[in-house]
Parts: sequence; C-alpha cells; structure tokens
Amino acid sequence: MTKKRGNIMGSEPAQDPMDQLEASGMTITTDTEIRWDDRSVKLPWDYALGLSLVIMITVIQLPYVTIFITGIILMLMLVLPLIQNYLETRSLDDTSWYRVPDPDVSYSEEKKSLHCRGLGKESHLIALNMKKARPILQGNLSKLLRGLDSSHGFLMVADLFPSDSKQVARDGVVTSIIERYLNHISSSQRKTYFHARGGLWRSQLYFVGHSHTESDVRLVEGQVKGSVPDSGFRRLKEKDLGQRLEEWDLCSSSPTFFATGKELAEWLVQLPSELGPEVGSNVPGEFIAPIRSRSDDYPLGVVVNPETLKTGPSVGLMHSDLERGLLLCGGDWRDRKQVLSVLIDQILAKGKKVLVLTINDDCQSLAGVSSSGLAVSLGKDFVLNPVDSEGIPRTQYVSELLLLLETLAGTNLSPAADFEVALSRVVALGNGTLADVVIDPEHESLQEGAVPPQNVRLSKSSALALDAIKRLYQGSGAKAFYGTQTISLSRIASHELVVVNLAIGALDLDMFALDLMSLKLSGLAKESDLVTVIDMPEHLVTNKSTFRYTKRGVMAERIVRRLLKRGPLILSVNNPSALMWDAADAFGSCIALRLRESADIAYVSDLLSLDVVGTGIHSKARQSSREGSFLRVMERGYALMSHEQAKTCMPFKIAPEPGLRTLSNEGVDMLPRPSLTKTDDGPEAGKPKTLLAVVGGRDRASVKEILKLLTRYEPLTEESVRRFLNAKGHTEVDIEAILARLENASLILRGSESHAGVSYKNYRITMKGSMALRQSEEVGSEV
Repeated sequence: MTKKRGNIMGSEPAQDPMDQLEASGMTITTDTEIRWDDRSVKLPWDYALGLSLVIMITVIQLPYVTIFITGIILMLMLVLPLIQNYLETRSLDDTSWYRVPDPDVSYSEEKKSLHCRGLGKESHLIALNMKKARPILQGNLSKLLRGLDSSHGFLMVADLFPSDSKQVARDGVVTSIIERYLNHISSSQRKTYFHARGGLWRSQLYFVGHSHTESDVRLVEGQVKGSVPDSGFRRLKEKDLGQRLEEWDLCSSSPTFFATGKELAEWLVQLPSELGPEVGSNVPGEFIAPIRSRSDDYPLGVVVNPETLKTGPSVGLMHSDLERGLLLCGGDWRDRKQVLSVLIDQILAKGKKVLVLTINDDCQSLAGVSSSGLAVSLGKDFVLNPVDSEGIPRTQYVSELLLLLETLAGTNLSPAADFEVALSRVVALGNGTLADVVIDPEHESLQEGAVPPQNVRLSKSSALALDAIKRLYQGSGAKAFYGTQTISLSRIASHELVVVNLAIGALDLDMFALDLMSLKLSGLAKESDLVTVIDMPEHLVTNKSTFRYTKRGVMAERIVRRLLKRGPLILSVNNPSALMWDAADAFGSCIALRLRESADIAYVSDLLSLDVVGTGIHSKARQSSREGSFLRVMERGYALMSHEQAKTCMPFKIAPEPGLRTLSNEGVDMLPRPSLTKTDDGPEAGKPKTLLAVVGGRDRASVKEILKLLTRYEPLTEESVRRFLNAKGHTEVDIEAILARLENASLILRGSESHAGVSYKNYRITMKGSMALRQSEEVGSEV
C-alpha cells in the first residue's frame, strides 16, 4: 500500500510571503551597489519655488523696501571698486612698487583655441568641461594618458563638493530599486552606505590641453573624447577660457554631476602602480604614470614612452641624489661607460671633483672626459702603504686593517693578539713599511723589563697573518704595497678628475686593494664636492666569493655606509644580485641597464619601484612578469631610473657620450703627475724642515710639548704625559703612537720602574732629543 508523502516544511501558506513583504513597503534586492539613472545636479524645485514666492511677495507688499535695497546694492557695486583702488594706491605711495599697466600673460582668441603669450614659449590652449556625465563613467586615466600625444601638456582639475545623501534619494537620480532601498534605511545607515563608498560628491571636471602649435592643439579634443568616450564633454568658448585664466578661477561654474569617491578613484585618481593595465606585455604599467619634471643638476637624457619610444622632457639627477648614493647596474661595460661618461661630464661642468676607483683597465679611458683628467695605476705610478693610516685614528685603523687582511689570510684573525700588537706598533711609527711588521717576544719582554719567555710559539692565526704580510711585501703584491706611500690619498682627491686602476692580477689582491683604498678614502674629511665612483666593486660582491671569509657581508655594508657618510658615491656593477642586500639598501637612487638574469631583475625591481605591494594601503596584490620582460629586451642606449623624489620608475634615452681625449700609450698622462707628487704647499711651504717636523708630522706641536715636558721632569710615565697633554688641550692626540715614533728616532729613551710589584714604562729625553728641540726653537725664531 502506497504511503502518501507529505510536505516536510508543513502545509502550503495561504498567501505568498513575498507579497506580504512587498505590501509592507520593503525592497528586496540582491545587490545594493549604487546605480545611477541621471547624474546631473539639479536645483531642488522646492528651494526655487520658495525663493521665487518670497521675492514676489516682497515686491508686491513692500515696493519701497525693494527699491531701497536695490539702490544700496547698486551704490556698493559702484563705490567699492573706487575705494579698493584708492587704498591700493595709498599703500604704494611710500614704497618703490609700481603698477604694471599690462598683464604679464596675454591671451588672444583664435579659431577653436586660445593663444597665450608672455610666459616661456607661445602656446595654444583648449579646455573641455564635463557638462553632463553618463550613468556609467567610461574610460579611465590610463587610457587618457595613452591616447594623448606625449608632446602635449595637459591640466585636469576635478572640483568636488560634499553632498547630503538625502538629496540623492529625493531627486530620483538613482535607479528606482536603489532609491527605495535608500528611503527605507535610516539616516545613519544611509551615511554609512555612502561613507563605505568614499562619500557622495557634487563634481565638475575640467581638462585643459596645450601645445606649441595650433595644429597640434586641435587634436587634443579628439584624443580626449576617444580615450574617455563620454558625450558630456563640451569645449569652453575661447573668451570664457581667457577670462577664467585671467581671474585664476578655472572652476567658476557650479557642479554638474554626482559621483561617489570610489567611482572617482577608479576613474581619475588611480595609484601609479595601477595605471595602464591594458598596455603591451613588455611595458610595465608603472611607466605610464605622469613624470613630474624638475630642474636637475646633472641631465642624463630625455624621458621616452617605452611603447612608442617617443621622447619627452629632460631627466637627470640632483646632487642630493648622489649624496644618498647611486647604484648603476646591468648592461656591459660599454653601456655603463656611456652613462658614467655623461654623468662625469655633467659633474665636472658644475665645478665638482670626481675620483674613480676600478680594477678594469678599460675604465682608464674615462680620464679622457676632461683635458685635466689623470689616470694612475697601483704598483706602476704609486704605492699604497697598508701601515700608513693617513690621519685615521690608529686604534680604529688597526682593527679595520686586521679585518681586511682576513681576505688574504683566509681565516679569522681575531685570536691573533700578538700580531695585532705588532701591527699597531708599526702603524704608530707613521713612516714604517710592511717589512717592519714582526713578532719578537724576546725583544718585547726586554723592553718591558720582564724575563724573556722560553720556546714561545706563534698561534696559527698569527702565523697566517704573517704569511699574508709576507705576500704583500715579498710576493706578488710587493710592487703595489711595499714601501712608503709616494702620493697621499688627500692629494689624489684634490685633483679634478683622477681614475685609479687598482688591478694587480690576483682576485684576492684586487679585493684587498679596493678594501684598503675604500678604508683610507672613508677617513678623509667630509666633502660634498668630491664624487667617488667605484667600478667593478669586487670587494663588495659577496655571493660569488669563493674565499673562506665569513665577515665579508658585514664589511661590505660598513664600507658603503662610511663612503656615503664621507660624500657622494656612485657604484657601477654588472650583476646587482651579487651585492649584499644590506649594502644595496643604502643607495637612494638606481639606474638599471639591460638585465638578463632573473635574479638580477628580481633584485632591482624593488630599487626601481617596480614591485606592487600586496598588503597595506593596496587592496589587492598583482604579480606580473612585464617588468622583467621589459628589462630583458631593452635596447642599447636606454635605461630605467628611480630616485627618492620620483614616485615611479622613469625610462629614459641616454644622452650621447661626450668625446673622450686620447691618453698616452701607457694609459697615463705624465704631464699632470708632478702636481700630485708635490708636497711643499700650504702654510708650511718655504719653511726649513726640522727633525721634529719630520718625526712628528701633523703632530709636531704635541711632539714639541712632550720634549719640553721631559726636559723639566724625567722620568715620566705614559699616563703622566697623557694627563699633561690633556691639560694643554691636546685631547685628540694618540700619545702611544707619538712616544713610539720618538723612541724609534732615538729622541727619547724608554725604561721601566716598579712600584708595589707593578711595572710601569717611563721615558727620558736623550741628547739627540734636546738638540732637536733646540733646533726647532731656533728655526721658529728665525722664521
């Protein structure tokens, strides 16, 4: 027997519930997004009718009051301009100001354009106004920028006025279902509804295009209407446009259409990273953003449209960009040479100085940018003495030099305490060489007055460090590092343009030469007019290093930070991904040439502002390979640039390379070299050299004070000498280094004394020291 199936939801209702809801006045909709029927801003009829009735009643009932008010208004309109002119003339009587009879900028009406004169080149203007917007806003800003010719300039003004949400629900400008929904919800809910959509605005839009030729400006209207297909655009009359520009009031009319903030943002106010999503697959959307021009100190070329390769305004770098650091990466040497030669030529034209450090022999041709350029080679034209601190505090220099020697030793030299003491002693002499770096425990013990140790063995770290020193003054590095330094780095940096080739042959020696040169350069006084260029910085490349050296990354970042602290810095490298990120992050500007490796492209994408942030202020993430493909196919002569003041990456065409002067056969100009080796300059030039001047150097005043003190009181300990000089104001002097130099020159004699079982070093003046002090006083009195 078949069982009758029932409705599990119960019996059918007698009346449809949807009809009951409709009868109750509720609205059912699947989408509450605002939809417009007519965006036009209309004057409310109740306001217009009420104002008309008040005016009619006043005129009929009180005619005399109407005539009186009208007369007062007419008198004010006639008298106020006269009073204003009188007050302006009276305020200018006691000053040197005079009134210009004609305006600085004049306008003349032409057919379908306005001719502007008096400010730069003559230009032709045309203006469009959005009289009536469609319910759906067509197009967007990226299409408009792509549709305009890059040679045209334009101004777009959106004038916004906040509007009450009641007006939209009352005037019937939205669809009926949305209108019923807005009328049903409460006032607070209605405000929240529009607040979530960016608010409700009464808006008007003006677009002003200009060009230097009348034929080009006539194309602007068609390009705008083609990019933004909205029939509401109307061209302003030439007379109306000229009057508005003279009054500095382009948006003098009332708003014409309604729009929410979200609609305006998607239509006009787009983020730079979201512009032009429909451009070619090889063109990043960021490049379509407008580039704000500025007056650059060093022009490098002109902006180009990467899709059409049409050129635009000039682009370059400010001197402040170089002070924050510039990273030049990608391409081959010929590409980087073009950028460097153009940039160096512009820097020299501004009266600045350039010092180029490189291990690339071809880089010496950059000295031909200037007629006074000089190219020198390490080991051939000068010697770089590692134990000459050149003014850097001894304790700091010795600790840094110990880190640099780890590259040659291939191990950690922190446990090599005896080697560090020997190295510090030689650096303190001031005129020592690498051959003076020896570890002699017996000699040290005798000097300290202790019993010489028996069978003392050097630690493994000290032995490796001594082997590295031996390689520098007896091995392949002898020609570059053994001997006194023939040219001081401060004198090299004083020249207008110097290219220093530090190539020795072995990679580890090249890295050590770059490290040592960077260390000494960072010790110079801060000078913003000296721009340092480092090409092929192998000492900063860590990812490709094969040495057993774990501190290279920390050392690379420290070198870059100190060089930037000293002055402007330019780093030229082929593969940017080989740099430590901490070192590259210190640079504020970047110029990228053609890159082929995916690792390099991913590395510079953030430096070039090509990455789109997926969190934070952006509502969505965008992953795209267009940036990488453009960097791979970029032709020779083009580059991408980004600096701190630019919001987006700028593609530009590099200016032609300046003519380079041909150097001599050896690659070195011999003529300017005597100016580098000359030492008799400054306030001490012309004075006879004394023994104290030779021994003391820049510390000659402190040396003289120490010898005078030992003449009166002897023997004195090192601490006594230090306190005496501090009382005299010599607080920055390295007392230990000065005493070591005086002892090495036999001007003082070191001894020892013991008190309560504690041994102290003391010093006495010798006969030679007394004679040197008398010679210094006699020469000073004669001069």
